[in-house]
Amino acid sequence: MPNTVLDPDLPLARLARATACPTRSRSPTVAAEGGIATEDDHERLDYLASHLAALAQARAEAVDVRGYLHWSAFDNFEWSEGYRPRFGLVAVDDAFTRLPKPSAHAFARLARTGRLDALHDLHERTPR
Repeated sequence: MPNTVLDPDLPLARLARATACPTRSRSPTVAAEGGIATEDDHERLDYLASHLAALAQARAEAVDVRGYLHWSAFDNFEWSEGYRPRFGLVAVDDAFTRLPKPSAHAFARLARTGRLDALHDLHERTPR
């Protein structure tokens, strides 16, 4: 997995370290602000799949994982970087028009089905 623009220490590595520590893994865990700064939505889908698979593995190993919060629903303004990089599941253009990316539809399928493989089911679109 590539490094994100703003955080070269990938969250996946931090998750592995946190869940490997027995005292931490007994506490409830929520992965917050998970996301990747990229213009490539296929890269975003791969990032989601790998990180959510790591959370599923942690749960299988009895880590009390309570949730995952994606950063961010929308492409947004970063004080240090402006309107780039793009984090969102929903693209926001210069006129502030919002257009869900394929990753938004994939994340919705995952939420609806609870299946990680739903992330890469490119033939199904989430109903509006």
